[in-house]
Amino acid sequence: MKKTITFITLFALLLTAVVFSANAVADSKVNIRIEGVTETLFQDTISMEITDTTSVADALTFADKNSDSLTIVGIENGYITEVNGETSGKFGGWDGWLYAVNDSVPEVGISSCPVKDGDSIVLYYGDYPCQYPRVNLVKSYSGVLKFESYDTTYDDNWNPTYSWEPIADATVTVGDSKYTTDSNGIVTVDTSKLSYFNNVQIERKSSSNAPNVCRLDSNFGFYFNDINQDGKVNVNDATRLQKHLANKDSLDDKGLSVSDVNLDGEINVRDVTTLQKILAEIG
Repeated sequence: MKKTITFITLFALLLTAVVFSANAVADSKVNIRIEGVTETLFQDTISMEITDTTSVADALTFADKNSDSLTIVGIENGYITEVNGETSGKFGGWDGWLYAVNDSVPEVGISSCPVKDGDSIVLYYGDYPCQYPRVNLVKSYSGVLKFESYDTTYDDNWNPTYSWEPIADATVTVGDSKYTTDSNGIVTVDTSKLSYFNNVQIERKSSSNAPNVCRLDSNFGFYFNDINQDGKVNVNDATRLQKHLANKDSLDDKGLSVSDVNLDGEINVRDVTTLQKILAEIG
């Protein structure tokens, strides 16, 4: 009887191991970006084995152990207190380390938040409540950019309410120009200063001088010469402009508003030539 029980137990353990192995995904990719008080402290794509139980804490632990340029304190306790010497509470308030996964701020700790292949983790320092930005580029063709954050507010009984809220009174850098968001989180950029690709960054500080909006990825930006409005700038845009000039396929107002590629005040074949040169440079 004991031998039978022992055999069944051993079989169960082996079966568990098989199931665990089947659920594991070797060489999964996880993007990790860490934004400190004034700069990006770490940004890389790590390769690790991911299972059904892998968490944000596990991914950060893996990055910490395998990078000579990264030191994270507090992961094992589920609450990060320091990254590369930048310690929580250094501004004397509710400032500390926060995180987002796939541009969404979870309501659980890093040990309880699952991670899967292809996910992006952003760990960032901020003063609570710190807004995590989304940039609405729908009207970027006319220089209008809207910055907003999906925020959580609580009533007296701690019942949550979720809504998109504007990121107001923030400094926005577009290329070499700076703007301040209005009460609706909007800036209107001088289109005469836009190039084919425009880097965008946002910054705002609380009364304690701690950041209270997360920095954007340093590579974030938008294309101004997206003539066919498909979210990309390529040979199709040059072709679209050529068809317009040949009266074969007229552009609408959106397309026309970004077709003065060389910014000389006119839309003609010289814009096609300029765009082709730009594409050759970035190609």
